[in-house]
Formats: sequence, C-alpha cells, structure tokens
Amino acid sequence: MKDLFFITISVTIFSLVPVCAKAQDSTTTDLSTNTTKSKTNPKFIENIELDPEAPAAPNDYSSSEAIMPAKKEVKVPIIVSASKLPMNSVSNTSEEAYLENCSSLQFKYAILTDQEVEFVKDTALYQFIDSWMGTPYMFGGSTKDGIDCSSFTSTLMQQIFKLSIPRTAKEQYESCVRVHKNDLKEGDLVFFNTMGKRHGISHVGVYIGNNYFVHSSTSSGVMISNLEEDYYTARFVSGGRLN
Repeated sequence: MKDLFFITISVTIFSLVPVCAKAQDSTTTDLSTNTTKSKTNPKFIENIELDPEAPAAPNDYSSSEAIMPAKKEVKVPIIVSASKLPMNSVSNTSEEAYLENCSSLQFKYAILTDQEVEFVKDTALYQFIDSWMGTPYMFGGSTKDGIDCSSFTSTLMQQIFKLSIPRTAKEQYESCVRVHKNDLKEGDLVFFNTMGKRHGISHVGVYIGNNYFVHSSTSSGVMISNLEEDYYTARFVSGGRLN
C-alpha cells in the first residue's frame, strides 16, 4: 500500500510540471506584451496623444528651465503736503529775505494791529506812533507833555505825509473827501461824534489798517483802538481823505 501511495503522489507531481511551465510561459509572454505595449504612444481621445519624451512647454513651471513671468515695476508716488511746497520759489525767497530785514518795531505793531508783518511797511509812520505812544491827553495841548486829538492828527500828517491840515477836528472833517468805512486806507482820517448830535464832529484819529486807528483819547492819551469796538462803532461818522 505504501508503494502504491508514493507512486500516486509522483504521478500527480509530474503531471503538474507542464501546467506550471505553461503558466510561466504565459506570464513571460504577458509581461513581454505589456512592455511592448508600454513603449507605444497611448491614445485617449480622438488623436490626443501623450508623448512622455516631449519637452516641457515654456510655461510649465515644473520644469527647471521654465520661463517665469516678468516682474512689473511698481512706482510708488511720493506724497508731499501742498502746504510745504512754495507756489513760487522766487517770490518765496523774496518774502523770506523781506522778513529777515523786518525790524522789531514792525513785528511789534503787526501784533498790536493783528496783521501780517508784510503790511506794516511804513516804518516812519510806526516810529512816529511809537515815539508818541502813551503821551497823556491835554485839551489844547500839542507837545509830549500833553496833546489833544486834532493836534496829534495834524502833527502826524505834517511830519509823515507832509500835509498841512486845519487845527480842529471839525475843520479837518470839512477839508476831507468822504470815505466809506470799508474803503479806508492807511493815512486816512476817521471822525467821531462823542458829544451828541448838537456838537457834531468832536474826535479824530488816523487810520493805520485792519480796522485799527491811532488817536489821542481823553481817557488814555495816545493809543491804538479798533473801529469795531462798541464805543467807536456807535460814534463813528465817516472816514476822510486829504487831497
């Protein structure tokens, strides 16, 4: 029985050898066929081919030789405050030179009259005012010991503008051409009625700009006042200009 068992196993083994050989040959053939097929160009959709050996396209960024898009130069504007830019470099330079040459007296009266120092040009006028500033009021007086309003205006007009005018405020008013308050210029006279209708013109001063005028007041002597002050607004009559 043992001999018969071994004989049966041997026959079975030898019968399987050809089958394995065929399977191996079949596998080899299939691998060879697949290798051959892999070398052909596969076609997917109507003549669209994928060639593995084709060079990369110029815009293929996976390639080491890809062409990158050119960088755009961006210009950033420099913003400068308009207030720091001179409208005219020549005039700006001239203005700076003028300011450097302005005296302390000009700056003083620019502050007192609340205007730009460029408008305080008549230095002779302001030197005269400064020399009389604070002089006490004296009716009929004409010196620095005491002076009244009309004497002060006649002295100023004579020394600064070389104009001779009458002595009293009423006579000065009558000798002038009338000027509206909004049209006053430096050197014009300003007239007031401080004593009621029956007395007419009773006070006078000299206009120096920006609604300010210099005069000899009964309360404080020679001083600078503003036409917009309530007291003078209520008593203002007219401006006057000498020919």
